[in-house]
Amino acid sequence: MSAPRPRLTHLIHLDGPGGGPQSTITQLTTLAGHFDQSAIYGGRGRIAAYCEEHKLPHYRVALDRKRILAFGIWQTWRKLRKIRPDVLVLHGQWGAVAGAIAGWFARVPYRVYIARWPAFYADWDLPRCIRNYLTEKITCRLTHQTVCLTESSRYQFLLRRLAPEKKLSVVPNAIPFDGAPDPARVEALRQRYHFDRYACNVISVGRLEQQKRNDWLIESWSRVAKAHPNAHLWIIGRGPKQAEWKQLSADLGVEDRVTWIEEQDFKGAEFIAAGDILAHTALFESFGNVVIEAMMAGKAIVATEVDGPRSIISNEVEGLLVRPGDTAAFADALCRLILDPATREKMGEAGKRSAHEYAPDRIAPRLLEAFSKRPRPLVTHIVHLDGPGGGPPLIIDMMRFLASSFDQNIIAGGRGRVAQYCERNGIAYHEIHPIRPSKWLRAGPVLWMKLRKIKPDAVILHGQPAGPVGALITKHLGIPTIYSAEWPAFYTDWDILRVVRNHLAEAIPCKLSDATIILSEGNYYQYLVRRLIIEERTTIIPNTISPHEALSESARMRVREEFGWNPDDCHVVTVARLTDQKRVDWLLRAWAIVCKAEPRAKLWVVGDGPEEEALQKLAEELRLTNCTFLGSPMRGAYFIAASDIVAMTTLYEGHARIPLEAMLNGKPIVANRADGVSNSFSNGVEGFLVPPANAELFAARLLELIRDPELRTRMGANGIERAKIYNPAVVFEKLRAVVANLIEKRP
Repeated sequence: MSAPRPRLTHLIHLDGPGGGPQSTITQLTTLAGHFDQSAIYGGRGRIAAYCEEHKLPHYRVALDRKRILAFGIWQTWRKLRKIRPDVLVLHGQWGAVAGAIAGWFARVPYRVYIARWPAFYADWDLPRCIRNYLTEKITCRLTHQTVCLTESSRYQFLLRRLAPEKKLSVVPNAIPFDGAPDPARVEALRQRYHFDRYACNVISVGRLEQQKRNDWLIESWSRVAKAHPNAHLWIIGRGPKQAEWKQLSADLGVEDRVTWIEEQDFKGAEFIAAGDILAHTALFESFGNVVIEAMMAGKAIVATEVDGPRSIISNEVEGLLVRPGDTAAFADALCRLILDPATREKMGEAGKRSAHEYAPDRIAPRLLEAFSKRPRPLVTHIVHLDGPGGGPPLIIDMMRFLASSFDQNIIAGGRGRVAQYCERNGIAYHEIHPIRPSKWLRAGPVLWMKLRKIKPDAVILHGQPAGPVGALITKHLGIPTIYSAEWPAFYTDWDILRVVRNHLAEAIPCKLSDATIILSEGNYYQYLVRRLIIEERTTIIPNTISPHEALSESARMRVREEFGWNPDDCHVVTVARLTDQKRVDWLLRAWAIVCKAEPRAKLWVVGDGPEEEALQKLAEELRLTNCTFLGSPMRGAYFIAASDIVAMTTLYEGHARIPLEAMLNGKPIVANRADGVSNSFSNGVEGFLVPPANAELFAARLLELIRDPELRTRMGANGIERAKIYNPAVVFEKLRAVVANLIEKRP
């Protein structure tokens, strides 16, 4: 005989309208082959009908009325004692807090909270703040796992410290594709409501309540109606705000341009399929099923950029995201799509592709993982400073790739691009004071306390300021550690004090860590000749660049137009932090030679730093009238993409990202033959490599490219091809193997 399947019970406070019951039914269907299931609910609706149709045990209790919630908890406890499930899945906050208490008293072995309606989104006054905090805190405390529907929602739970990181996971709603609207019914709907009368039909679907903020939509529509008299708005739904919002449409003079539909003959998804654009003005969403339904139907979307939709929609890809409350911008977004059917179609096709990620067969493995007792390993990244330069993009690429295999968090000094990435993706970011070489002793206790609390399965130390102190702490705590040598200290051995400090900064993490990652062949040789690394524990994993980072032609042209670049001139760009490491003075001296030979060539220096004033003075002394300093490097990638040639005169690098960005965007490079650069591309193929401090040869190579557009095109095409080897999906597979191997061997 086969072993009995585990028993799983779903609990939801109200089997009524909305997306929650439908998502619960989808889970019942998705998990049917893995568990013996039952359901407990308040009210009576679609879940009850589904259970009766499929002969599943189901029980109604008093969870739909808050005033008698205590009685509902007692009823639920009795039902759980009778069912004796192995897993209890709690859907949403009121049913969840009641179910968590009842499940705890009933000693259900494994309790999972699916945060369908996080209470904190309704923190509108002090009593609600207190009530909502306790509701979520009790539920998270009494359950073994909290499942958020989006990364944004997970971030909110982390921000409020409602649950520890290991207990938080993200599993979006599954939307069954076999439940897509019947084309015949969609056509019948169009005929009944005469959709063909209008050039563009904009659809809004949702319960008419404060959360959905259809008043924003109506105010936006008053602007759209003036510009597009042949467009029409259809609002499908009902709720407590219906009368108020109908009156608003009358006050704004658009009552004849808006149709309100309450009837149940057709579903919301059928209206979406019949329309041209979905408009969604929610103040907040835990997910947003209607957005997925629009994507499935191939419809462009205009939505407020709030939790839920912004985790599903990529702006300018499947639709347009607008700041909540900005009715003018929302109207502009609608007008743009109304005027541009080609963009609507393009976004609709992108939506169809993206919607497949929410198919039940894609979501089921993630649900099964969340419903098991085996949490994913936790990897903690430690970085000394989340600031400018090429380090943060490398860390972000690394975290993005490892996300499919590990839970992650980060301890970092300051707040920059990595912090922004973590916030968008619901990753815990622990900010500390920047770790400086002179303050290693102060950083030690802070890191020790953080790691003792987080209890990661592995740690990745990014760069040498964090490397030595981090390696000492992780060795003491017995945590498997990887040292990623992103900023080799020995390149600044300029005096005896630096020699001693830098040797210790590299030797300690290299010797104490379980594995070392080197970014380039040049760096590897330097570590090897200094006997810093243990060869069998060292792996070369270069910087990466994703194909998605290539900028469009329109983005390139915007830069050229903004700064008035003459298309007849040749524009050379260098992007760098203006420090003595980057040696932009070498480039300026080479440019003085170029100016005399090709006065129409232009040099653009993108970046700032401590050497900026001295470099500007040098440019004046060399009389470089066609050299412009543009300041902050934050838009460096755009200038690289807009350029004709990229120049780089760095003295050393871990692994320079600039050549990768240049190759990805099809631009030839002239660079110093320096560690961290020379292995990125081949001399004479994707660009030219020049010995450092050779201004004459550097200028000659620039002139060769300036005078030969065909050579620039050929080298640019070679660069696009070579950039493929730096794809994160290719490069970071080694890293995943290193991390997994260390965790597996951990005692």
